[in-house]
Amino acid sequence: MTSLRTRWNHFWFEPALPDNLGLCRIILFGTMFLFYVFMPLLFPARGLLQNFAPWGTVSHAFWNPVWLISVLHIPAPSAPLIGAIQIVWRTALLFSCIGLFTRVSTSLSFALGVYLFGVASGFGKVHHMEHVLVFSFLIMAFSRCGDAWSIDALIRKRRPDSAQRPLGMSGEYTWPVRLIWVVIVLIYFAAGVSKVRHSGFAWITSDNMHYMLLWHNYHAASADPLTNWGPIMSRSVVMTRMLAVCGMGFELALPIVLFNKRVRYVLIPSMVAMQIGIALLIGPDFFQMILCQLLWVPWDRVVAYVSGHREARLSNSVAYDRA
Repeated sequence: MTSLRTRWNHFWFEPALPDNLGLCRIILFGTMFLFYVFMPLLFPARGLLQNFAPWGTVSHAFWNPVWLISVLHIPAPSAPLIGAIQIVWRTALLFSCIGLFTRVSTSLSFALGVYLFGVASGFGKVHHMEHVLVFSFLIMAFSRCGDAWSIDALIRKRRPDSAQRPLGMSGEYTWPVRLIWVVIVLIYFAAGVSKVRHSGFAWITSDNMHYMLLWHNYHAASADPLTNWGPIMSRSVVMTRMLAVCGMGFELALPIVLFNKRVRYVLIPSMVAMQIGIALLIGPDFFQMILCQLLWVPWDRVVAYVSGHREARLSNSVAYDRA
């Protein structure tokens, strides 16, 4: 029992420097800022769901708010209101990325994100690609993600009354990233459990995948497949069964990555490959969830490795010049 308690505390509160949390903040909010700003501009056909303003033009007869918006008695939005909120939200994402007014900007990213995602889901379609963002933004808002790699940290260092001591190792810099890991795992695992619960092994042994590869090539989803490979692959029973096995198997096995680093190196890239395969063969993209997989990377080690090699190259160059 003591060992279990120790491992539990170590998982959540392993002492760490603030660098990885700060870098994960940059990755999370930076990629989402770029995604929600440039996706509608560069790919109008696939970026419709990343621009929330058009929802204000939909007839209020279709307005069926999700429970949170319903409980708060928030009325159906107008296009100008959503447009204004969207501008503020995108600005909050940018400020969260660079770490300016981090506590306020991350809180705004969460609160306004919940509203915008809720509005998009209030007209009859649940956009489940954003669930991971809602929880990730909330976690970051309650964390000390602005202690490093942020403009706020630079401002604090320049204050004459600030203590010049470097921030030490603390579990406060560990639990936010680990909690986001758990959220990601639970989302995928729940999808696997849903397949088992509602279809069982028939999800694999039936012609379900065969018909999915065909059906989604007839404009049946929110986005068309990026390729026409689906109908070709649907002709092979072995291929369709293998795709179904991999999809369900990866989702059900994903909780192992929380306890085994070696499995993590295999399953996380496999999940990313599965999500890319869905966009290629079936159509709906889960780019937000794919980008969130970057939070599994130990970015503090990556930066240390790159900077170490850079310093080594500079040292070798200096030594060569002196010779």
